[in-house]
Amino acid sequence: MWRPETKALKNIRELIDEAPSAWNKVKTNKALNAEFEFVGDSLVNAPRGYAKDHTNLEDLKRKDFMVVSSLKEDDLYRKDLAKFIATKYKKTVPLMRFLCEAQQVNF
Repeated sequence: MWRPETKALKNIRELIDEAPSAWNKVKTNKALNAEFEFVGDSLVNAPRGYAKDHTNLEDLKRKDFMVVSSLKEDDLYRKDLAKFIATKYKKTVPLMRFLCEAQQVNF
């Protein structure tokens, strides 16, 4: 999510805080990390209400919860491009499921 609204961002932070093991499974997921990296802006300090020594402080400081993956130019000309991209996107399922759960919407 790029620049989620205040309530949505609050929901994500609360779920990270309340379910740290679930969040850690997302951020250490081998398939996700093999192809994607987290990007986006973060706060300089801890968000209001969170300790400066919180285990997941760097993630709580995020303003964006999105990942990107590089493509080679040749990838764009693949005959199976749709399947190739779909396979990549499937690796983001743990993140998408977590973000949906935070918003209390079905994935």
